[in-house]
Amino acid sequence: MYRTDIKKRINRPVFSGALVLTAALLISGCAGIGKPAGSDYTQTEKNIPAFAEPLEYTPVQNNTTADDNSSLTQAGTTVSADNTSISSDNSADSINITADKTPAEVQQAIHEAMPGMDCWGDSITEGFLGNGETWPKTLSELLDKSLIDPIREATGYSGLKCPEVRNMGVSTETVPEITGRRGAVPFVLTKDVTIPADKTEVEIRFASSDRGQTTKPLRYGDGSYGDNGINPVTIAGIRGTLSRYFDPSIDSSRYLFERLEAGDAVDVHKGEEVTTCAGLNGEDLLTDTSQAGAAAASPSPDYRSDFCVVMMGANGGYKDAGDLGDQFEKMAKMQGNDSFLLIGMGCTPEDSGLLTEKEEAYLTDRFGDRFISLQAWMSEHGVEYANKYFNAGLDISDRDQERIDKGYTPYCLLNEDGLHYTPTGYKVIGYMIFDEMDKRGYFDDLKTLAGLSPDINILSTLHP
Repeated sequence: MYRTDIKKRINRPVFSGALVLTAALLISGCAGIGKPAGSDYTQTEKNIPAFAEPLEYTPVQNNTTADDNSSLTQAGTTVSADNTSISSDNSADSINITADKTPAEVQQAIHEAMPGMDCWGDSITEGFLGNGETWPKTLSELLDKSLIDPIREATGYSGLKCPEVRNMGVSTETVPEITGRRGAVPFVLTKDVTIPADKTEVEIRFASSDRGQTTKPLRYGDGSYGDNGINPVTIAGIRGTLSRYFDPSIDSSRYLFERLEAGDAVDVHKGEEVTTCAGLNGEDLLTDTSQAGAAAASPSPDYRSDFCVVMMGANGGYKDAGDLGDQFEKMAKMQGNDSFLLIGMGCTPEDSGLLTEKEEAYLTDRFGDRFISLQAWMSEHGVEYANKYFNAGLDISDRDQERIDKGYTPYCLLNEDGLHYTPTGYKVIGYMIFDEMDKRGYFDDLKTLAGLSPDINILSTLHP
């Protein structure tokens, strides 16, 4: 049975919230991923499939030295010795950040060192019940303060922009809804449809291409909420906007497609992909030349160069830990590079009927140090980080200690529902992910640009 029978308190009403799991994919210098030798989590026990095609990742290499703060190893960017030009050739070269560089050159160097970050997930990523605090927001603030501010000071260019950290979290979304938004497991039509020549809306029906699981993106209000990564969509080479409305006669959602520009009518058959904006990865896929204006008006971002954090699972849509791991792998493959992290679920098995400790251990064995158990980490370090790095003044109660002894997040970091986090809890998650990225070398190029040794721990510079 698919895990769709999760407690109703996880799913929120309109404009309220829902629990999210945290799953995030992070680079590291580990070997290729596969079913680990010696794992006691057998396929027979939970019918977990073998990793048929192990992903091959290149370990993070640190080619700078602590006493050479003038050199920057950065994939894809070369700044010439005379400080006059920047080119892209996928080689490691050096850059000397001085005032004679133009703002555009320095901004380009920042972009090559860290193009951006995309945080995919549900309500824990979105920040439900956090009073405006989210862990992606904390990541952005730490990145700006610790690494971009020093570059601004060194160059005198106060207008330098911090790499964008996109919050791609949407409350209540299931695994197939998140993977569908990203395009890792595309939505497909479940009924033939004719897209009219003009811009008249037409109803379409679709589901996940993974076993035809029901999906209901754009779930709230007029459908503008939860769009992250969906619009514009492309169907049979026609780009348009997907919208949702609730039909009380069937007590369910209906979806409309409106092409962005008029053209020829097209008959589209069941099984055709509904390719989201994020799923395009910067490509256009437009087959009708009359749609060129639509492509120019709504270019698709290419998320593949960004660092990817994935958080999903708490709202169901998977069979078991093996199936969930397969979905994480598909999200990782959408990146086409090593830049991803996986973080385990934030709720406990007795709270939600989700992954057990043994199932999380399976994911840890399968993905190595690209996987972080949020429960275990928050149990061991959550209160410590809150008090050390932003003076939260948290005390550990007897109830908290019971949770910690079980390896669970203490109540002092959780909201009253026991599932979502307090503003402090969300902030701690942001600090954790930032610190774990730092330990794995993902900020080394930015450190060198900022005049820091790659060996230094960034949080220690902010909070000695």
